[in-house]
Amino acid sequence: MKHFKLSFVLTILMSMVGLQAFADFDTSTKVYVGSLYYYLSWSNQAQVTSGYNTGYKGNIIIPSTFTYNNKSYSVTSIEYAAFYGCSGLTSITIPNSVTSIGAGAFNGCSRLTSVTIPNSVTSISNNTFMGCSGLTSITIPNSVKSIGAGAFRDCSGLTSVTIPNSVTSIEYNAFHGCSSLTSIVVEADNTKFDSRDNCNAIIETSKNTLITACQNTKIPNSVTSIGKGAFSGYSWLTFINIPNSVTSIESRSFNGLTELKSIVIPASVESIASEAFYECEKLLDVVSLITSPVSIPDKAFTNKTYADGTLYVPKGTKSKYKVRGGWKKFVYMEEGVPAGIGSVAKEGAKGVQEAARYTLDGKRVATPQPGLNIVRMTDGSTRKVVVK
Repeated sequence: MKHFKLSFVLTILMSMVGLQAFADFDTSTKVYVGSLYYYLSWSNQAQVTSGYNTGYKGNIIIPSTFTYNNKSYSVTSIEYAAFYGCSGLTSITIPNSVTSIGAGAFNGCSRLTSVTIPNSVTSISNNTFMGCSGLTSITIPNSVKSIGAGAFRDCSGLTSVTIPNSVTSIEYNAFHGCSSLTSIVVEADNTKFDSRDNCNAIIETSKNTLITACQNTKIPNSVTSIGKGAFSGYSWLTFINIPNSVTSIESRSFNGLTELKSIVIPASVESIASEAFYECEKLLDVVSLITSPVSIPDKAFTNKTYADGTLYVPKGTKSKYKVRGGWKKFVYMEEGVPAGIGSVAKEGAKGVQEAARYTLDGKRVATPQPGLNIVRMTDGSTRKVVVK
C-alpha cells in the first residue's frame, strides 16, 4: 500500500513537471544582471524575464552565460511576454544557448527592426513577434520546426519571408496583417510546404492547400483549396484570379479585402465556408460559374454584397440559386456573365452594359427611377442619367 501511494505521488509530480516547461525556475524572485532581469534555476540555468516598472529599450544583447553570486548561469530561455510592449526596443540578439522563446515574447515591440534568432531554437511560439511593425525582414533558421499562430501577425513592415526546409508546422494567421509582404519563398527541399510556380505563397503540399498569401500571390492552377484566412486582411487587393482547379474556399479566406470589387467563382468550386468573403464592403459584382450550386452559409458574403451587389450566374440556373442557402440572399441576380468582370470578360465583347443603378441618395434600385440616376457600367465607369 505504501509503495502504491509513493508511486502515485511520483506520477503526479512527474506530470506537473511535464506540464510546466519552466517549473524549475524560481519565479518568486527576479535578479538583475547587466541590463536584463532573470529567473534562476537550481540547475544553473537562467530565463530572461520582464522588468519591473519600465520596459527594455535600445539594443539588447542577451549573453549566453553570466555570473551571479559567484555562480555561473547559462541563459536557456526567454519567458513568455518577457519584452511585451517594449516599444523602445530596437534590436535583440539571442545567443545559441537559448532553445526556447515563450509565447508573445516580443509582442508589441513596434520599433524592433533587427532580430537574430539562433539555430538552437526549434519553434517560434504563438504571437512571438506579433505587432513588430518595424521589422522589415526576418531570418528563420533551419532548426525551426514549427511557427505558431499569429507568430508574425501585424508585422506590417515585413517585406519578405523564407520558410526553411525544417519547418513542418505553420499555424493559423502566422503572417496575418503583414501588409507590406511581397515575397514568400519556401525552400525547395521542404517536404511539408512549397511555393510552386513562384506563386509567392505557402502551400501545404500534400493537400494542395494555399494557407498563406501576400500581395503578390498568384494562385497556381494545381491548388485545390484556399485555406482558412489565407488572403485575410490584404485590404488593398482589388482583383484575385481563382483558378478552376479550386474546389474549396475555406472560412475567412478572403475576409476583409475592403477594396475587392469583383470576384469570379469557377465552376470547379464545391464548397464555400462561412465568412469566406466577409467584410468585403466594395464587392458588388459576384460571378458564379457553378451550374449546380451547392448551399453556402448566410455569412459567406457580407450584408452589403447581398443587398447592393449583383450575382451573375450561368444561363438557366437562376431558379436554382434562388433557393440555395446564402445564394438566395442576393437581392439582385442575373443570368449570364457581363463583359469586363474579373478574368472571364468576353474578348471582343461589343459595347458596355449597365451593371447597377442608384438614386442620388445612394440607394440601389432595380429599375429606372424618376429624376437623376447614377448608373455603374460593366467597364467600371459611371454615368448620370435623367429619367423623366
